[in-house]
Amino acid sequence: MRVRQQRVWFSRLFCLVLVWGLYDFLAQWKGSAARAGRGPLGLWDRSARRSHDDYDNRTEENWEYLNKAKEDFTSPRRLFYIYDWNSSIVNRWPDKDSHHRLSIPAVYGANYGIGPVVNAAQGRYMTHQYSLFRTFYARLRESPLRTLDPAKASLFFIPYDLGMDSSTRQFDGALARTNCPKKAEVVSLLGASPWFKRFHGADHFVLHTINQMMVHYSNFDGCMDLYDFCFNCTKLGIDAYSPEFYIEIARRPYMQHRWVSVPFPSDFHLSALATQPLWEATTSSVNRPVLLAFVGSDKVTSNKQKTLRQAILDTCRKRSDPQSCVTVELASHESHSMLSSSSSSSSSSSSSSEPPNNIYARSRLCLMPGGDFPTRKGFFDALLSGCVPVVFLPASALTQWPWHWAATGSEKQAESCTVYMPWKTFLANPQKSLDELVEMAKDEALLTSKRACIARVAPFMQYRVPGHNGPPDAVDVVLSRLLPRG
Repeated sequence: MRVRQQRVWFSRLFCLVLVWGLYDFLAQWKGSAARAGRGPLGLWDRSARRSHDDYDNRTEENWEYLNKAKEDFTSPRRLFYIYDWNSSIVNRWPDKDSHHRLSIPAVYGANYGIGPVVNAAQGRYMTHQYSLFRTFYARLRESPLRTLDPAKASLFFIPYDLGMDSSTRQFDGALARTNCPKKAEVVSLLGASPWFKRFHGADHFVLHTINQMMVHYSNFDGCMDLYDFCFNCTKLGIDAYSPEFYIEIARRPYMQHRWVSVPFPSDFHLSALATQPLWEATTSSVNRPVLLAFVGSDKVTSNKQKTLRQAILDTCRKRSDPQSCVTVELASHESHSMLSSSSSSSSSSSSSSEPPNNIYARSRLCLMPGGDFPTRKGFFDALLSGCVPVVFLPASALTQWPWHWAATGSEKQAESCTVYMPWKTFLANPQKSLDELVEMAKDEALLTSKRACIARVAPFMQYRVPGHNGPPDAVDVVLSRLLPRG
């Protein structure tokens, strides 16, 4: 009798696992029937597969070329086209910021999403970490490589931000799952486009302005079906990870294929008014009395990064010399360089009437542990302030933004501009690790080399203020990669 009961329970368990596996399989392929080369239920249509594979082979060769190509901003290039869609699709910025739960204040929408100016000479603004679409879109619209005739274009921009549409409510600005209200309309428009059909979207690109792994929002109710439909499109995001790093990516092929990370929007943007960018103005340590700085808190969802941040905070606060390691508390999900003097554990003579301090600009090495995810906007706020970032995971910077690190022609810029200390090494002996970093912060030859690297790469890591001329920026790097030479 007991054996029989065990067999019954085993059979039930087997059926449950089978049903769950079938459900997971269908979920992965949900909504993909519209993708070229697929038949009913998203299964491959054998009659269409051969031509689709032939095209993919050709485009994959071009994809390898894009990732290996050196930057050339002077050669004539072909043109790109921006779909002319209704503003209700293009502008997913919230109408109000009345909700208490992490709403995006309206002030961040100024200057095409760059935010209000803080110090024009330094190119310093108050920029939100998820405001990139407005700036990127405005920069594309003013590009001399843009054509208004799709027949003349060899590249197409999809003017829709699934990240904002899936994570920010329009009527009150709350950070919430919205069910991506405009996604279905975008899929319909692309499905009807002869230009999209021509190469199955392989000559299209789209911008995803929240973290790739914010799937709690972006994959709710099938929102990321857009990227399954747009499988061959180039997906630009503020970070991108390998399938080995996140199992969720391994389960979703469309989160692996043609995802390229582009820089977060930092607080620093070049313009005709930016005559003293900090990465050029601070070439020595004379005006950088703080050896190590950490800006943030331990209120993050990643247990690994939470432990690392707690160790950094505890060890820094125990040091006898307050200038050797300064910590600045930020609220959860806050990321900016607008830090009042009262926020810092170091003493300051600044009055409350002065502009907020930028602790990064007074520091030599800036500690950059991950937060909810390995990457953070603070990395760019520090880098563009001339402070050498210290990262504890390769995925925090070294394996991110490959096109932009290589914009100067060097393959090793990420390593040359930063300091890498494995997080396990730090946690094994936080005091010893911090002592080693303090010694690095006193090595003027090392810092000079790092800052020279930062000065070379910095223009490519920032987004120029729309309406202003200047050297090539992060958008120009993207176009130089995606647009073939004429």
